[in-house]
Amino acid sequence: MTHHGPGSVASTERALRAIPELPHEARILDIGCGPGRQTLLLAEQTGERVCAVDLNPSSLRALAGDAREQDLSDRIFPIRNSMTQLSMTQLSMTQLCFDDESFDLIWSEGAIYCMGFAAGLEAWRRLLRPRGCLAVSELTWLSDPAPEAAQTFWKQHYPAMTSVRDNREAIVRAGYQLLDAFPLPESDWWDHYYAGLAAEIAKVEDEFAGTELETDRAVIDQCNEEMELLRRHPGAYSYVFYIARIARKADRKPD
Repeated sequence: MTHHGPGSVASTERALRAIPELPHEARILDIGCGPGRQTLLLAEQTGERVCAVDLNPSSLRALAGDAREQDLSDRIFPIRNSMTQLSMTQLSMTQLCFDDESFDLIWSEGAIYCMGFAAGLEAWRRLLRPRGCLAVSELTWLSDPAPEAAQTFWKQHYPAMTSVRDNREAIVRAGYQLLDAFPLPESDWWDHYYAGLAAEIAKVEDEFAGTELETDRAVIDQCNEEMELLRRHPGAYSYVFYIARIARKADRKPD
């Protein structure tokens, strides 16, 4: 299966273990699902229905195909929509919608950056039922100060990246109680993301050898620079999984 970002079955399972027991017939929303590795796992391990939202039709087709192969089509409902437009009600044969308090669990691996971490937390909270849970992974600084080369690169490509402490505080401000937080291991980058990315780069370079593809060259150079950066500065940053639930009033204080 194609991986669109760092992550693994092991990390998804670890985050899922931090979620309190879901109610019977719980509804799960996977935002920015991509090809749906984690969507399939959520449906299989919880036994509940998962609404999977993404804008990329090829990713949704791949997810639907894998769901059929794994006999999970009755639990997985791919919907092509933008995460910024979840206020739009979606009614169909799935009987799933984006009304207030529609879901017991919101999941989003490596996608909340599209809205901004704090903005996503705020926007998605209304979709959760009382004491509903949320699990998101976000690119986060782990060292302070971070190496200059890392700061320079990510200031250009993701200037909104902040620290674990800042993100924990944003979670509390948005009305959640933090349950757990952990960084993805380096293997989630190298084994489950960069290995495939490097293979794709090699394929493109071989296919277009001797041609002038300036746009592709710029993208390839950026990918190679990103991989080399992590190789030289392990532990400076990673995706961090944050698991939280809608807070009671008494819980709304910094953790």
